[in-house]
Amino acid sequence: MTGYSREEALHMNIVDVLAPESVEAASQMLASKKLNEAPTVYELEIISKLGCRIALEVSTRLIYVNGKPAGVQGIARDISERLLAKQALARQVDRTALINRISQAVRRTLDVTKVFETAVRELGAHLGVDRCSLFMKDEPGERVANVAEYHVADVPAAGAEYDLPQVQSLNLSMEKHHVL
Repeated sequence: MTGYSREEALHMNIVDVLAPESVEAASQMLASKKLNEAPTVYELEIISKLGCRIALEVSTRLIYVNGKPAGVQGIARDISERLLAKQALARQVDRTALINRISQAVRRTLDVTKVFETAVRELGAHLGVDRCSLFMKDEPGERVANVAEYHVADVPAAGAEYDLPQVQSLNLSMEKHHVL
């Protein structure tokens, strides 16, 4: 798991492999062991020999020699996949909630303007962007019109209408970089 040989590991301290942000948690768990002899289970992150971060669930207990604490014994398991699955599930829950809010707006009204406004407001807030705009293209009129927009307070609104040739380079750049 760590990439260290048994020989290397025997000459190391746990602090040598702990991610910097996990050192304090490990120290607190060790301190609590001195006060409470019960085994503890907690999560830490270590850094492997190759520099990869590995999330671990650690279960530790004190080792006694002649009735006195002499060390800590621990068992750890890699929970990286479990954490990734948990994060993916949280993202899916967020997307589902977003879709539900937009769907509710569609069901509440047949006014397409209100549906567009709700969609860009929800998308902008969900994505955490400064501005989210929906433009409709009028090919015969060679214009694009801003039909709905979300923007944060300190960002001015985008223009209402543009000539199609004015935004053509923007369209090409968006297509090239697969940006919606």
